[in-house]
Amino acid sequence: MTQMHTEAMQSAWVVEQQLNHNQRAIEQAAERIAQAKVVWTCARGSSDHAALFLQYLLQSECGIPAATAPPSIQSIYNRNVIQADHVMVAISQSGHSPDLIRSAQSAKHAGAFVIAMVNTIASPLAELSDLVIDLRAGLEKSVAATKSFLASLSASMQLAAAAGNVKSLEKSVEDLPNVLNEAATLDWFSQLEEAFTSCTSGLCIGRGIGLSAAEEIALKFKETSALHIEAFSSAEVQHGPMGLIKPEFPILALVQPDNSQSSSIETALALRQKGANVLIAANEPSVSNLPVPAQCDAYNALPAMVLSTYLALSKLSVSLGYNPDTPPLLNKVTQTL
Repeated sequence: MTQMHTEAMQSAWVVEQQLNHNQRAIEQAAERIAQAKVVWTCARGSSDHAALFLQYLLQSECGIPAATAPPSIQSIYNRNVIQADHVMVAISQSGHSPDLIRSAQSAKHAGAFVIAMVNTIASPLAELSDLVIDLRAGLEKSVAATKSFLASLSASMQLAAAAGNVKSLEKSVEDLPNVLNEAATLDWFSQLEEAFTSCTSGLCIGRGIGLSAAEEIALKFKETSALHIEAFSSAEVQHGPMGLIKPEFPILALVQPDNSQSSSIETALALRQKGANVLIAANEPSVSNLPVPAQCDAYNALPAMVLSTYLALSKLSVSLGYNPDTPPLLNKVTQTL
């Protein structure tokens, strides 16, 4: 039993804590976001994947312009494009990354409203921000972030639902604890072990809001199991990445039940016809060979798929001779500027 597995299994409880205790902070943040001319997200690593999830939700469900504010623009190139009528959402597990702190300081200096979405409220990033959303994931010892990432997704769902008054998204995040509990019982390990154990590289694909989950999963393959898995949009994979396809080339395809579903399934099946070993996660039984929670929807399907992958990768890492809690050359807090 790894620490990664133990912490991932706490995810449903973490989401419940957010729903019970974060409502006031979410409402205040949502009010600012709804009035903003532009919402910028600023993050690194897994938190940046959560930031992409938030961007898609704000744009596709709320009609709110949202984009990435790369930390290097300020910390390396000494430029700032953020203005007083903008909002920055800085997402960080530790709240100690120097370049995120520098970017948030620059945004505040320009007059923007800065929201910190952090798992450590006693941190420099939280202290300088105008408003703090506590991820409430609790102590996370494993270098491979799990419950803190899923907490970032659920907080993003809550924030977008409130900012756009999206009732379907609000219902989705209310259902998320139960969906995650079911996802934790589903076996993805056996198929991932068969597909990825003997490979040197592979792909994880998703489309729309699913791209954020694909990016996170690809990172976790690298972190925990030293496997070179790359993330691509299901639309983009038909370009250059198609040149990688050969017999039994492993591909994990994430398909959420929204407007992207039919095209994503079509792409996954086309890749399978070309000889790739495509594992499809979808709530379409005729094509899916990875189980997903029965009641998942377009929003909470992705956190559920990520959790099922986390639990599978914890086992896969050990089976390959690694320790997902302490991957070589990696630290829990990465100091970049």
